[in-house]
Amino acid sequence: VALVAIEKRVRTPLLDFKLMKSPSFLPPTIILMLVFLSIFTVYMTMPVMVRSPEPLGFGGNALTVASVQLPFMMVFLITTIISGFILNRIKNTKLTLIGTIISTVGFLFLIMFHSTEMQVTIGLTIIAAGLSLSTAGGFNVILMSVPMHMAGIALGMTLLLNLVGMSVGPVFAGIIQEMNQQAIPGIEGQFPTEIAYGTIFVVSGIISLASLVLALLVSRNKIPQDPTVTTGH
Repeated sequence: VALVAIEKRVRTPLLDFKLMKSPSFLPPTIILMLVFLSIFTVYMTMPVMVRSPEPLGFGGNALTVASVQLPFMMVFLITTIISGFILNRIKNTKLTLIGTIISTVGFLFLIMFHSTEMQVTIGLTIIAAGLSLSTAGGFNVILMSVPMHMAGIALGMTLLLNLVGMSVGPVFAGIIQEMNQQAIPGIEGQFPTEIAYGTIFVVSGIISLASLVLALLVSRNKIPQDPTVTTGH
């Protein structure tokens, strides 16, 4: 609140709140925030699910957690590199739309199939592919739609909202897990139940679906490009 009050009064503000009213800046920024919110809600849940004792979890160790999550990071790295070449062939808005579609499919997969480590790994891998494409497309839409001298401010504001989504997601997951716990005979403590994980996957899927709807609206609108911008890279 103090930051907003000060920024509105200074002659040279760090943040330009006029950007938040721009139809070409705000929707892709919200899309990215929702994408990171949905993904980190699920991604940070995986270690708990893998390490919880059976039958409420997989009963794995730290190496098991790594084996489940490593394909996510590998696919994210590879697809992020490939997305740069894809941007040369299709529009930024279409790439964002494709990414959100793939991510939503990944969440739907997790909602229906998450009874084994392999199923969870496949779901996370699909989500990783969608994340990299939607991120590349979303950031390029933002860069192409603002004047060059405001690119740094636009990226800073976008990254701030992304961090909000990344921070809030695990909180949602933690609240849901805390509300749905069960004890296992012979084992000390309580652990999240199947209802907890199912709810987390459904909530994340709904959030991802909301980002898909926004991406669809953005793809139908022509993004006004600043005349000083010559490339999307």
